[in-house]
Amino acid sequence: MKKISRVNDWLKKNVLAASSLLAVILVYKLGYGLKTLNPENTGWLMIVRHDWGTHYLGWFFYRNEPWSWPLGHISRYFYPIGTNIGFTDSIPLLALPFKLLAPLLPADFQYFGIWLFSCYLLTAWFTIRLLRTLRIGDLFIFPLVLFILTNPVLAYRGLHPALCAQWMLIASLYYYFRDRSPENIRKTLRYQFILLILSALTNPYLCMMILGFNVTLAIRLCRYDKLIGWKRCLGYLLGCAASLLFTWYVIGMISFEKRESLNVNGGYGLYGWNLNSLYNPFGWSSLVPQQKQLYIQQYEGFSYLGMGIFLMLAGVIVYLLIRQLLTGRWKQAESRERLGGNPSAISLTPLLILSVLMALFAISNKVSFGDKLLFTVPVPAILINTGEIFRASGRFFWILYYLIFLFPLVVIAGSRLRASMKCSLLVLALCIQLYDTKLLLTFRSPIEGAYQPPLDNNWNTLIGHFNKIIMYPPYEATYLTNMDYQDFSYLAAKAKKPINIGYVAREDTHRMEYQSDSLNQALEENHVDPGALYITTATQLNPFSIPLKKGSLQLNTLDNYYYLFSTGGQDSRLVQISAALNARSPQKLNSVSALLGRMPVFQETTPITDRIDRAPRAGSNAHLADSITYRFEKDNDLPLYLHVSGWAFIAGKKNNAGDSIFIFLNPDKKPYPNDPDKSVPGKSYIAYALPFKRPDITAFFKADQLDGAGFKAVISKEKLEPGSYQMGIAIKDAGGRWVYQRTGQEISGKTISAVPAR
Repeated sequence: MKKISRVNDWLKKNVLAASSLLAVILVYKLGYGLKTLNPENTGWLMIVRHDWGTHYLGWFFYRNEPWSWPLGHISRYFYPIGTNIGFTDSIPLLALPFKLLAPLLPADFQYFGIWLFSCYLLTAWFTIRLLRTLRIGDLFIFPLVLFILTNPVLAYRGLHPALCAQWMLIASLYYYFRDRSPENIRKTLRYQFILLILSALTNPYLCMMILGFNVTLAIRLCRYDKLIGWKRCLGYLLGCAASLLFTWYVIGMISFEKRESLNVNGGYGLYGWNLNSLYNPFGWSSLVPQQKQLYIQQYEGFSYLGMGIFLMLAGVIVYLLIRQLLTGRWKQAESRERLGGNPSAISLTPLLILSVLMALFAISNKVSFGDKLLFTVPVPAILINTGEIFRASGRFFWILYYLIFLFPLVVIAGSRLRASMKCSLLVLALCIQLYDTKLLLTFRSPIEGAYQPPLDNNWNTLIGHFNKIIMYPPYEATYLTNMDYQDFSYLAAKAKKPINIGYVAREDTHRMEYQSDSLNQALEENHVDPGALYITTATQLNPFSIPLKKGSLQLNTLDNYYYLFSTGGQDSRLVQISAALNARSPQKLNSVSALLGRMPVFQETTPITDRIDRAPRAGSNAHLADSITYRFEKDNDLPLYLHVSGWAFIAGKKNNAGDSIFIFLNPDKKPYPNDPDKSVPGKSYIAYALPFKRPDITAFFKADQLDGAGFKAVISKEKLEPGSYQMGIAIKDAGGRWVYQRTGQEISGKTISAVPAR
């Protein structure tokens, strides 16, 4: 009998933990599948493209890197600039220890499934701890755990595994409400500090939220609870800040050397929180239609509560209002008892201030409701600069989101309603919530097994023959198929070879431009790297014209891509393999070779200066008649050719089908101030620019059809007279009418500076 009694006692104590563990397993199985827990299953990460793929690629390159300083540096990905394990969102907290074990790990290894499952497990664990601190009975905790495990923000953020560590927010709430005694205060501050360091090794956005909790907790203990002095409070906060900076410095996410800023110009406000975000399901609800948003990027502020929570929130508000009317006052003692037991020991003011400040930062200075920009708030430059660093500001609403989400649950579970009534209300609301968000909870269908790129196996052999892989143009994401940079990056990582592409959270744009310009100049000057495998597409072959004409590079094709390598000193097996591959599609190779022989050349034309439309002034209507809206996205003026790309269309047009785009050069009328003997040209030249589909231009300008606005051109200067020219864009419309536009670009053998769209 005693043994049976002990078993019963054990079950009573552990039934909540056991049932919560089963709930975690079930929720994770529905959302991701237990097969993702297999470390050798990598296919599910790479097959979805973009975020999951780049997280895995960051780890894949990092595990094979030699140790260097800073510890998180990756040199072979995004080569030769390199990046950091934190900037690929590959969770340094796990990447660092697993790198130590890399020699013992299988060739295909991932830890993201284990991480995601751990996030759900810790979410349940700290939810239980928090609710027990708030004096919620175990009978009601389990349905509340299910609510938290299936909350829409956590499910939605599966696309960024690092951001699924929202258990850190719940843990911070737990430490905020934790019972206080002199011993507990020391432990609470210590645990909150550890949480800050863990978040620093996880994701910068979460880290900033946790830092907010560190500040809030210390201020509350000092200013409101009078449990620690100001010196201890300031010492704690300075220690947190110093430790955070040191951690990021060691990893390499910050540097005290002069380098590219972490700002993303124009990001703050674009990725902000819309005022309708709490009830905008972005198409993930079974009951609530999708709402409008100002920018598509406002998905970063996804904060849908779910219909179950909405109904409970409405019911609780009505319940509290009725009680207020009946009693004439709030029952403060009862409400405080639910918030932690000791009424005098808890102040919600610092927590509410933190959540409101974070929410205001999430909204940004561009306040929007639906598809309307309500107003723009003038704010200090320091706030804008901070927003440009943390451009996805909509995420910072999460603290207030969890408080709103928990509020009706805690009020109902802690109320004096009968237990059967409370259980019925919670279960009914949970059923409605799960039905409403079922698509969000179950839409993922991860595959099983190692990743197999949709490329010919011969790429493995080809890549193995070279020291580095150079994709052209460099630092792009898509070449022939969506995000195909991941396929070539995967093959390069597997072969432990550097590759000059990738997707990273922060880019050094100046170094990227420098590397791109250096590559173009090297090709123009016929300087090819004998240890490099160049890979490009048919539309990007023009820059290779000179090395091909001079016989320095051999042109080959595979999978509709074109690869080139130096003709000098190559392995005979490589030449044989390429010959066999080229034999599969000789016509394609011959047609491209013929096209390269017809590289566009600036041809002399009649002077067109008098026919150029004046560039419109800002705010004028001049652009509506015979002028061009345009933007150069690449404009390199090299000694032997001009390399430009971008988009252009006749301003005011909604359909540019049949229009052709040209680049023209006009003589620069200004004499050379430093060399008066230098001749000033008097001829005008023009060349055709190859069209490039740009459906994004149609979408951005809300036009009928502007897909043909894109252009790319690598134009030979062999017929140009020496001197300086002013570049412009010309468009010949489908009816044969010509429109000209100055651009202000000077062609003089120097790199042309980028200009904004007009």
